[in-house]
Amino acid sequence: MNSRSYYDDSYSKNVAEKGENSQKALNAFLEWSKDSSSHGYPNIFRSKRPFIKFMWGFFFISATCACSYLVLKSLFEYLEYNVNTQIRVINQIPMNFPTINICNQNPFVREKGQQFVRDFFSEFLNKSITDYQSFREHVYFDETNLYSKESQYEYLFENLLIAAKNLNKSNQENLGYSIEEKMLQCYFNYEMCNFSQDFVSYYHHYYGNCVAYNSMFNQNGERVDVKKGITFDFESGFHIQLFLGFSKNTSENLYSFQYSKGFVLISY
Repeated sequence: MNSRSYYDDSYSKNVAEKGENSQKALNAFLEWSKDSSSHGYPNIFRSKRPFIKFMWGFFFISATCACSYLVLKSLFEYLEYNVNTQIRVINQIPMNFPTINICNQNPFVREKGQQFVRDFFSEFLNKSITDYQSFREHVYFDETNLYSKESQYEYLFENLLIAAKNLNKSNQENLGYSIEEKMLQCYFNYEMCNFSQDFVSYYHHYYGNCVAYNSMFNQNGERVDVKKGITFDFESGFHIQLFLGFSKNTSENLYSFQYSKGFVLISY
């Protein structure tokens, strides 16, 4: 009996100690909860009324669940590595038509221009230059070195352009064709072009006499409305036919000096 009583007392003592430890842990947890700096959570334990405790607990658990859901959703979406691309095509009609600059690659296509070239090279080379053949006789070209040949062309041509740039406006205009002379046919939006209203002439330092179509200015320097495209079909676009200015026999003049022939179109 004494032995059984001893074990009963020891068991009761252990249970009491565990109960005290649990109560201490609970009290410590409650004190920490009341003093916590988190929002909402301490009010669950500070409130005296059961209804207020329930409301604070409900809102805190709901907010925690919603936050956890959104965080996990964002994490899963990121781990899928999806790529989202949005493409929108907007057809703007009418649409502003760009400015078109038109230049002849040979700035000296007229007879007066050819005469200017002959006079310049006769003075520059101190030789009598009358045609392309005499030009080649007085200028050495290394036919085996294309780069060297083009470099010499560029050097001579640059000096020629500098001389032309220093001419007055009237003499510059005589070197190449005017807009009325070079334009064989031109229409936009089914309408014929108006040379005085749609084009502006100017002198380019490399291409000589050029014209700009739809520059928002006319030949008199007055501002005009920009052209607008009304449809996107071929017939309603900008159509132009130009006179290149080939002479009857290019071997008799210095047109062949310019090793590239044609027109340059610049749009912006």
